Amino acid sequence: MRTISLRSPQIEDYIEFCEDNLGIAIMDAKKRASVDVRRMMTKTRDEYTKMLAFEVDKLNTLVNSQCANVPCELLFNTSSLSLSGAISDIGELMTLEDGTEVAVWAFDSIDIAAEVNVTLTGQRAMVLLSRSR
Repeated sequence: MRTISLRSPQIEDYIEFCEDNLGIAIMDAKKRASVDVRRMMTKTRDEYTKMLAFEVDKLNTLVNSQCANVPCELLFNTSSLSLSGAISDIGELMTLEDGTEVAVWAFDSIDIAAEVNVTLTGQRAMVLLSRSR
């Protein structure tokens, strides 16, 4: 399994800023005690640290999945609703208002590189949905 080092200067710089400024911050008149400042800055630092760890984990998952350990092939079968190859998944059968059946696969994001061999087979139309841009 390969591990990638993610450099995210904006997130890392903000974490460092929080570390360097744990005891100082501009806050409203109700929260000027140093304990409040330290608590707020620690919470902010921890949130950004978790955000960075999430991004690193997501990148490592991607690096060690599609086409790193298996051939760069995807086979969408709209009859059986199966997806096989670099990733495996089961699609959903949807029926449009006019009665047309379509096989639907939904993903968090979709990025199919030019070197990926995509094959579509089956009796239904296919829909690929992405929850993000």
